Amino acid sequence: MHLTSTNTMNKYFFLISISLLLICQTGYSQDKSFTNGDRVSYIGSSIAMNGQCFHFTNLFYSTRYPARDVRFLNNGISGEWTDNILKRIDSDILSNNPTWCVLMIEENDLSPSLYMPDKKTEPDIKERQEKQVQHWMNNADLIVEKLLAKGVKVILQTPTVYDQYLKSSSPNGYGVNDNLERCAEHLRILSKKYSLPLVDCWTALNEINKKIQKEDSTKTIIGEDRVHVGSQGHFIMSTEFLKMQNVNGTVSDIFINARRNKTKSQKNCMIEGLTANAASVSFTSRSESLPFPTPSEINPDSFYNFTDKMNADIIKVKGLKKGKYTLTIDGTVISELSNKDLCKGINLSRFHTTPQYKQAELVLDSFREYWKNERQLRTIRYIEYQFSNMVKGTNSLKEVRAKMDDYLLKYGSGPNQKYFTNMFNTYCENKPTEQELYDKQENILKKIAQLNKPKSHSYVIAATSNHNH
Repeated sequence: MHLTSTNTMNKYFFLISISLLLICQTGYSQDKSFTNGDRVSYIGSSIAMNGQCFHFTNLFYSTRYPARDVRFLNNGISGEWTDNILKRIDSDILSNNPTWCVLMIEENDLSPSLYMPDKKTEPDIKERQEKQVQHWMNNADLIVEKLLAKGVKVILQTPTVYDQYLKSSSPNGYGVNDNLERCAEHLRILSKKYSLPLVDCWTALNEINKKIQKEDSTKTIIGEDRVHVGSQGHFIMSTEFLKMQNVNGTVSDIFINARRNKTKSQKNCMIEGLTANAASVSFTSRSESLPFPTPSEINPDSFYNFTDKMNADIIKVKGLKKGKYTLTIDGTVISELSNKDLCKGINLSRFHTTPQYKQAELVLDSFREYWKNERQLRTIRYIEYQFSNMVKGTNSLKEVRAKMDDYLLKYGSGPNQKYFTNMFNTYCENKPTEQELYDKQENILKKIAQLNKPKSHSYVIAATSNHNH
């Protein structure tokens, strides 16, 4: 009989432990949705720094999973290449102790200027373009490897689209989007290599753009500059992210048999005090979630039926007599509905006058305040990383301001003059109160944590005065 030595067994268990650790670091081995206590860092350049795509995701989590404390961290710096990300990965990203990092690098490394019409005749232009594509891919690998080595879970997000088909007066770097597709494919390969979750924004936005431009070649889901998605594009990115995570699409789902005075089913909520017959229904319900409050700048159903698939707040009542019924919640009239409407089921998230939707809008209002504060803080980091030569070694804000003014005099005639001026002014205004902004950020989050808790509501479905018996 062969006996295994103690040293051999120790090595065996060590290897198993290391294997299990590596498995736990990958995205697919666990639930891909964020859980209580998670800290999620979004890494990238201008689209990440803009932040709307994960602002929408943050709002969704706060209303759909109000019991979870998930912190979303903006770690984007506008204009950055992947080299810059690697340089600040310790000081600006890992220093925040993220449990997840979402890598959303865009086309800066590709140097879109190499694709402009005046470059076409340069003899080595294809080689230079290819060198930049390989640079993007190599650094994407390095960033992922460094994050995984630190025990951080990683989500890969493919780049957004460069709109090289838009009929516009904007300069067109034709070919950029083709190579962005290659970058997206590289992330798919990287996803399989490390078993990491992948959000394919490039494919989603590209398909939508094709549909738009089949009807009108002057329209785009991307901005007029061919690069930066607007609010609707950011919402699509968020939706793709939430779909990847397979989040709960139900706010609440109530199914009542009125004739039998019986609750047939209740999902993500708790019903009490049901009193029902063929002419009326009343009950109290407390949901586990709030409806997602649609920000005014987006249409949630433009390219995907978000409202029904991911914001379902359903009441379904069968067994009512034929006729019209008035739905009230907490004494507020919501709508007049037919017995057929109620038998089919209605989605309350389409009615923005419900008390729960009004409560969700208060959460949105506080998040808007939070995002504004976040932008001010992120602008400070933008200046300190992108214009470190102006900040380092200076003794006063006045000295920094002088350097900024010199910069604008030298380079202020370019297309980004207004942008740089605004960023410099924001930095000078907010740097002296930086700690106060961090304190404000925490206070807003505490406020949201109180506002987003669902409440019990009283529902009454009663025959209207002209009810047909």
